[in-house]
Amino acid sequence: MVATSFTPMASLMGGALIGLSAVLLMWAKGRVAGVSGIAARLFPPYEDGEFAGRLAFVAGLV
Repeated sequence: MVATSFTPMASLMGGALIGLSAVLLMWAKGRVAGVSGIAARLFPPYEDGEFAGRLAFVAGLV
């Protein structure tokens, strides 16, 4: 049997960061942080002035 560590503080902080980033995106751009839509628009024919922001968002997920 493999035991895993219980890390409530790390989990709480990770969830808070995800929530904060979603709220900031909604505040700054007026959009919901839909990862599939943001990632799909990294590829043509959806090129526009938002490419750098989309790339930064997806890179931040990694």
